[in-house]
Amino acid sequence: MLNFQALRTPAHDGAILIEPAAQKLRALAAENRSRFASYPGGIAGADWATLRRQTRAAIGVDGGTPVIMTGHQPEFIHPGVWAKYIVADRLARALKGAAVNLVVDNDVPKTLALAVPVVTAGEIVVHQVPFVEKGAGLPYEFLPGLDARTSRQIRERIAGLLADAYDASAMPAFFEGFCTPHDGGLAGQMAAGRAAVERLFDVHLRDVRVGRVWGGPMPADWIRRAREFAASYNQALAEYRREEGIREADRPIPDLHIAGSRVELPLWVCATGSPRQRLYVEQAAGQIRFFAGTEPAGTIATDELNDGERFARLLHAAGGRVIRPRALALTLWARLLACDLFVHGIGGAKYDRITDRIIRSYYGIEPPAMACVSATLRLPLPRSPVSRADLFAARRRVRDVRYQPERWATDIPEALPLLAARLHAIEQSESLRRDADGRRDHSARREVFERLRGLNAQLLALRPSVVDEARAELERIEHMVRQDRIATGREYFFALFPRAKLAQLCDTLPAAGDF
Repeated sequence: MLNFQALRTPAHDGAILIEPAAQKLRALAAENRSRFASYPGGIAGADWATLRRQTRAAIGVDGGTPVIMTGHQPEFIHPGVWAKYIVADRLARALKGAAVNLVVDNDVPKTLALAVPVVTAGEIVVHQVPFVEKGAGLPYEFLPGLDARTSRQIRERIAGLLADAYDASAMPAFFEGFCTPHDGGLAGQMAAGRAAVERLFDVHLRDVRVGRVWGGPMPADWIRRAREFAASYNQALAEYRREEGIREADRPIPDLHIAGSRVELPLWVCATGSPRQRLYVEQAAGQIRFFAGTEPAGTIATDELNDGERFARLLHAAGGRVIRPRALALTLWARLLACDLFVHGIGGAKYDRITDRIIRSYYGIEPPAMACVSATLRLPLPRSPVSRADLFAARRRVRDVRYQPERWATDIPEALPLLAARLHAIEQSESLRRDADGRRDHSARREVFERLRGLNAQLLALRPSVVDEARAELERIEHMVRQDRIATGREYFFALFPRAKLAQLCDTLPAAGDF
């Protein structure tokens, strides 16, 4: 099982995280296969083995083939995300199986622009290059692909920004795949670009889009038993919050809402050109009514949930809408039905402890084990020699200039009597603070305070530039720290990196023979 205490972002450039250790993953996949074979019961009259065969057929994998699966949104992934693709591919090879990537095209893009850091006149400036001008708030599967002219313009702009670094990076390969004509929309273009980069490093995954393969008896069962499933889901969340000491009711995700006869499920209702809505269901008189938020979104007879084709039509075209899974619903489906081992990133692995609890409470079975992979890789950008200690010292210097002039004014002859008077005032202030009557003598304490402030002003007047110099030094160091923060960011798109550096990451990660 995962050691969740070990799931920390690798701190150093080139560092990796694999949990459990690579040499344990082959056995972990085998243990999962044995566990799947021993699961009692099933869903809607079908046993787990049958359900797994059906699901694997939907994703194009033979039922007996070991499947190592990972998944992510078709976005500008950073090298830490890419590392799990490499491990999934190599582990699948070791098992003579298939590496499958779930392209989460039902998710909404965090951004539709690529962040490109560029050094200009010694300064690092991050340029945001938009790929899509419109479409914010819509799932990837509804975003059309870019035409050839737009793709070429974006490629030329990025090449211009990177200058000589462009040819050394993996961006030419990315655009070779991205610009290849196909009908997969923006999600398809992004996946094709990523796969083209992976071919440079002999990494090969089978991309499977969630919007095209997700479904089957599992979500039909959740709909049929909505109240029971929602209760199990909310209980798992409550236990997770208690274990993690989380008090906020909506963290890490909100509970499912149960109000009267209407029950929320961890599913989205999506439609072209509209923001996605949460799915609610309501059972009455042998029918199940669907709601996108508060708006009616279709009806199905309860017994028709057993009709695979009818339910598939509901999932993929309910009155012009489609029903898609939210994060935990997707990984629950994938881990139980679609793969032998799911490889998460750090965030997904931590949150999937909630899924483990749902599996135990709702299905009454022990959840399959999962793995976690991440890495840190940094672009070759310039960095300054400043440290946190330098920043702390500069901030302290600004405070000292105003409030501790004895640290800088002792070399000024005219300051010596003022410093002596200031020391005497401080002693008076301390005496008043220690004495009970003195603490109540507000007038005396105020007089000493005003005298100290006046003495500080007189001292500063002897060297008026000292404040400006201290502030200027602090601003200089703070600027360098901000530049270093940009330079050391770990979430830049992996194809922006030099191919040689990506190759180093590939060499650091375990080869197929290491599993």
